[in-house]
Amino acid sequence: MKAAVFDGSELKISDVEKPAASKDESLIKVLKAGICGTDFSIVSGDFKVQPPLILGHEFVGEVEEPEERISGRVVSEINIPCGSCFFCSNGMPSHCLRRKALGITTDGAFAEYVKVPFKNLHVLPESVSTEEGVFVEPLAACIRSFELAPIKGKPTVAILGPGTVGLLTLQVARALSAGKIIVAGTRWDRLNLSKKLGADITINVKEEDLPKRIFEETNGVGADIVVEATGRPEGAGEALSIVRARGTVIMKTTSGLASVVDLSDLVRKEIAIQGSRCGPFDKAIEMLSRREVSVSPLITHRVKLDEINAAFEKIKKREAIKVLIEICDETKS
Repeated sequence: MKAAVFDGSELKISDVEKPAASKDESLIKVLKAGICGTDFSIVSGDFKVQPPLILGHEFVGEVEEPEERISGRVVSEINIPCGSCFFCSNGMPSHCLRRKALGITTDGAFAEYVKVPFKNLHVLPESVSTEEGVFVEPLAACIRSFELAPIKGKPTVAILGPGTVGLLTLQVARALSAGKIIVAGTRWDRLNLSKKLGADITINVKEEDLPKRIFEETNGVGADIVVEATGRPEGAGEALSIVRARGTVIMKTTSGLASVVDLSDLVRKEIAIQGSRCGPFDKAIEMLSRREVSVSPLITHRVKLDEINAAFEKIKKREAIKVLIEICDETKS
């Protein structure tokens, strides 16, 4: 089968052996996959993995081999937990001590086929298109942010970085009835899109002083919740500078790069920092099905698997928000 294999320095389109699924796995024909910021960090060398490795963990596929328990279009959770360690036994499988992760520690979905444990799969309803389904994994991660740091009352939520995660987080915050939502970034095209998707205030940090504007918009108090989704190590310090005393900073960046921050604000302002990673697929599918989140405006490019390196170049040049890779044709009924 054809696959995009990361060899430690670059992605190469290669012919590799089609995976064989065990009795606890399903073989999935990959229809479409999305390029995630983590994929980009791996290819750029910031996020270290063990090559050779097929990347990709945001995808929709069809169950290929006969499967009595599930059929049709499916999405898969990224983490493959052991099911028996301390964290698995206490309802925290994403922190499994022996966790594997699709496209990060084990072969992923930038390929014609991927094998996935049956327990990881979720059926995609007809009300959610294949393209929309690619967003289930990142949307679930954004939902998880507010499960860990719940929106109470009508808080001011500031989102740093209007990329895929930032724009999805914006819509989740709006669906959860946040108060004022502020989005900060460096590009007017993305900030204007933020407005269309529900932001009340947008700030171009190249043209305005971010802390000054935030405190103006919050009567000198600061944002109640700040979501850091810039993909930059500097984002952590920026988030700490604009959150109010006893406010919460939600960290979403996973670039693999170290952040250097002055923790004085953390102590003086008694700030809570909440990390957040993978989330509930069932809730993400429900939000998409109910049209509470719009993902089509985030899709800027659609490419074939052979064109994947050109797509990564567009991401490097910041010309893309979400790139979808069209891999296999959908079965027609």
